[in-house]
Amino acid sequence: MKQFSFRLEPVLNYRRLIEDGEEHKLRGIQAAIRETQQTRDDLGTQIERCGRTLEERSRGTLDMDEVRTLYAYLDRLREELDRTSRALSKLEQDRKHQLGSLLEARKEREVVEKLKEGRLSDYKKETQALEQKVLDDLSLTQFGRFTAPDSPAATSPTRKD
Repeated sequence: MKQFSFRLEPVLNYRRLIEDGEEHKLRGIQAAIRETQQTRDDLGTQIERCGRTLEERSRGTLDMDEVRTLYAYLDRLREELDRTSRALSKLEQDRKHQLGSLLEARKEREVVEKLKEGRLSDYKKETQALEQKVLDDLSLTQFGRFTAPDSPAATSPTRKD
């Protein structure tokens, strides 16, 4: 009997390739999210540090140019934090969209895999039935050889000579 062959194997391979691509995109987005979160955290730390520096400077003698410079730096850090937070929100939306794309690709792959499993199961049943038929035929042939027509086993027990 010929070996199992699934006609839609190229389609299944293509669906796996699509799913892998979607998964790769999702990992890229997640990496960008982690990086942006780290940048946001760093900016928060810098803002805290700058605020403490301003507080310390306000206790002593004030140099107005230095205070103005620190306030300008603090404003720039806050703007950067705001921009980073918006970028993080967009990345989160992208992640949700990409996760949906990945789940859709996975579902499409699983449909073809289930079809393949069903066909493989049918093939195994057919193969097993064919093997059983061959064994049954072989048994009948063997049994027929052992019970020749002139042997006592071939005659009916009710027959009297």
